[in-house]
Amino acid sequence: MISILDSGAGNLASVHLAPLAVAPATTRKAFFALDFDGVICDSAAETGASAWKAAERFWPGRFPSPAPTEYIQAFRAARPYLETGYQAIPFIKMLRDGLPPQALATGLDERINAVFAEIGQDKTSMVQAFGDTRDQWIKANLDDWISWHDIYPGVLEALQKVLAGGQHLRILTTKQERFVSAILSAHGVNFPADYIWGLERQESKEDQLARLLANGDNDVYFIEDRLETLRRVEARDDLRAVRLYYADWGYGTPGHLAAANADDRITVLSLSDFPRFLAGLA
Repeated sequence: MISILDSGAGNLASVHLAPLAVAPATTRKAFFALDFDGVICDSAAETGASAWKAAERFWPGRFPSPAPTEYIQAFRAARPYLETGYQAIPFIKMLRDGLPPQALATGLDERINAVFAEIGQDKTSMVQAFGDTRDQWIKANLDDWISWHDIYPGVLEALQKVLAGGQHLRILTTKQERFVSAILSAHGVNFPADYIWGLERQESKEDQLARLLANGDNDVYFIEDRLETLRRVEARDDLRAVRLYYADWGYGTPGHLAAANADDRITVLSLSDFPRFLAGLA
């Protein structure tokens, strides 16, 4: 594994945006709300590997470590359909049973509930197992765990500049906050813990964005690689002031990219533009 992705690896078609460097009025600062997985960090391989380790708790003998490469690759193909981390456990179970990754694009809730019912478990137990598995991996070998995460090129430097400039910034993620902190710290970014809003908050990203607006942060720029999340923000009248950006380097599909390009309220952002985008608004 490597710690920095090759700039061309795994990207969908890039869309370069001419007007990105237009900054808001100098008396106001932009407030950046960034997704983590798929915007800052490519954690697909680690998520699949952690899911494989956690699955051994529920299906002993079927998921011996290390996870075979073909299942990590299958999980990466299925990653665009994952909504939050704990679902990776039923994902890897279904892939292990032979379900094609593309099949997870439909009927997801029903499929996951069927896996839960099979072993008498629920979301709470899966969240606990997923977090415990990661904690044990980190405790046993932090460097190995970190090595399974790839940081997108140019992103760390952009974050450091925004933080140094005193910009308003939050990471909105379905990941547990301690894992985000560990990854950023390992890559030399001293990211304030209070700026990471994760799974523990039990809030949707829409509600978190509403909280930012309620605090008077009107220039909110939300950057997310999950089209469905952006669509949920679009559907709320109280979030009309939020400016929406689709990260085309994340875990989307060509269909998601096409839909984002066709949406008048969403701007498609490419990885090569992302650091310039943050700098232009800082």
